[in-house]
Amino acid sequence: MVEYPLTYRYGFYEAVLTRRSAEGSGTTEQRLFGINVNPAEGDLAIAEKSFLAETFHPLGISLEESQHFTAPFELTGVQTLSDYLFIFVVVFLAGEMFLAGRLLPPRI
Repeated sequence: MVEYPLTYRYGFYEAVLTRRSAEGSGTTEQRLFGINVNPAEGDLAIAEKSFLAETFHPLGISLEESQHFTAPFELTGVQTLSDYLFIFVVVFLAGEMFLAGRLLPPRI
């Protein structure tokens, strides 16, 4: 059992485990742990990949390793016409709400 005092916030924490062998060399393994979570939200036991694959296969969901995942698009920083239209609509609606509040008759 390992205690770490800075886990007062709920969430996932990553632990790096080092297994030492008789020769003195060791292998490392990274694991995620759920800390301070509500037990009513579900079972937080570590699930094996094979169990997840068997569970999700009938639903048509496939598992992919996170280190092999790539986004289907590139973030180029180029803004399209829809981006500018969205900004215009937000500014227009904010201005309309401001003017509607200013034009109301004063409360008595």
